[in-house]
Amino acid sequence: GGSVWTSLHMMQELLACAFAACAFTVALWIRYGYGGLLDLLLNHNYRPDGKKIESLRPVSFPFGSLLDMMNNPEKTRDRMIEIARRNGGMVVVWEAFSPVVYAFDLKHINLMWNTDFTLNKTDRSLLPSLRTKLLLGNSLFTLDVARWRHLHKIILRAGLGSRHLRGVFPAVCDGGDRIWMKIDKAVQRALSESKKNHVEALGLELNPGIELHPFCREFAISTITSVIFGDAIDEKQGLRLGELVDFFVRKGVNNPLYAIPGATYIPFGESRKVMQTIREIQAIGDVLIQQRSEREAREEVKRDAGDDADGPSRRVGDGPASTSIFDNLKAEAEKGNLSYDEVLDNVYGLMAAGFDTTANAISLSVTMLSLHPVVQMKVRKEIQAALGKGDGSCKDLTYDVVMSSTDLPYLNAVIKETLRMLPPAVKLPARILKRRTEVNGFSLQRGSEISTMQYQTSAMKEHWGGNAKHFYPERFLGEGGVSVECVKGGRFSSFGLGIRSCIGKNLAIMCVKVFLVNLLTRFEISMASHHSRRNWYETTHEFWNMRCVSYM
Repeated sequence: GGSVWTSLHMMQELLACAFAACAFTVALWIRYGYGGLLDLLLNHNYRPDGKKIESLRPVSFPFGSLLDMMNNPEKTRDRMIEIARRNGGMVVVWEAFSPVVYAFDLKHINLMWNTDFTLNKTDRSLLPSLRTKLLLGNSLFTLDVARWRHLHKIILRAGLGSRHLRGVFPAVCDGGDRIWMKIDKAVQRALSESKKNHVEALGLELNPGIELHPFCREFAISTITSVIFGDAIDEKQGLRLGELVDFFVRKGVNNPLYAIPGATYIPFGESRKVMQTIREIQAIGDVLIQQRSEREAREEVKRDAGDDADGPSRRVGDGPASTSIFDNLKAEAEKGNLSYDEVLDNVYGLMAAGFDTTANAISLSVTMLSLHPVVQMKVRKEIQAALGKGDGSCKDLTYDVVMSSTDLPYLNAVIKETLRMLPPAVKLPARILKRRTEVNGFSLQRGSEISTMQYQTSAMKEHWGGNAKHFYPERFLGEGGVSVECVKGGRFSSFGLGIRSCIGKNLAIMCVKVFLVNLLTRFEISMASHHSRRNWYETTHEFWNMRCVSYM
């Protein structure tokens, strides 16, 4: 019975996808005409004004080139670079049924992400087939340019502006303390198991292996949730909300199935679970708004009666009125600048955008350090010199040391080099043209999607020299600290480019640094002997050998 039921589910999903494909084909016919439709579907050519932009092959139904990019990332990257070189720095990639024009030449990248192009000629593309719109609604990540300007200023004031990050730092350190208690216990358990297996009797050094990525993910989820909500959410609510948003990102956004138009509305299977997740997330948000309003009403009654209120909320912003990003956005709603739905849309957006990318940035940085022991040793010595004789725990860290470009320049360079080679976000969100625009001699019509890929451009010797494919943090070092030249001109796009670059990039870097400082002052790390290299689309789930650092 179970196998029959599964087969019926698969048939239903295939029929839904087939229906969506037919509907989209009709839409393409209307847009491109009969001849243009045949060229698009049969030859996979994109011809603005009759000029052909070569596309990445192979293209398979119904995912376009997405599956090939996931299964063969390095080969696909090299093919894309060669195509771009033949086409003046541009290549077309079919993502499901949509051709996206990618720019690899710096001249075109800078044109596409300058302020005028971003604000006046394009809008951010958000496929309606993705579940993102259902959860994030009117968030910073989904709005058109006109409303984005207004909301961007509000969120910066709410706690993500550069002058507010000092107040966020204690919450990040608290998250570091919590996760390192768990990692220490995991290492001790692994050490105990090694002893049980008589490793010592064989005269071998005990280097217990543990899988670090789950701890990287838990740190990112718990810390970002704490920064966003402060004491507006209890630990149990925070963990549950973090798990739900994490599931939504992994299953509802990163799944290539939802790049197919219509697949988002399949009412069964995993698609149904994603919809249930969205409803539960929204229910928790409604409860949080209600709880916070009730608490504020109680505190106001106590103040009117001359009693002390419940005490100040946990401080994660900057300035006397700051509490948490959630509280600050709620205050904006009470002033009439936002609706309560927009408050929740934006906190969900910050969580969805921050969890996976921050966890992967930490995990990939650990991976590169474990594969390059000389680099790891240099970073450890730099950290020990910056922290003095302390044990390296968060209590010895200060905001000025962590976020300075001069106190930990080599650590900064290592993180930037990791993000250059293995960006946590594969590509920049596509921009969709609002009017016909000329780029590189091609007159791209209204509705065309354009973007760039850091993973591809990071391997181009035209941008990074002959050692572009090699891990070389020194390329980011200059006099007195990190060189800014390497991040100028569109070469470094791991956090996006231009005015709509990642609003949480400084918070993400802070989280990566706090985790790495704690790790490297406690342990020497290396890949376990059974390590197998994984591709850039797959999250790193490997075991690391952990050997305690001895302080002299």
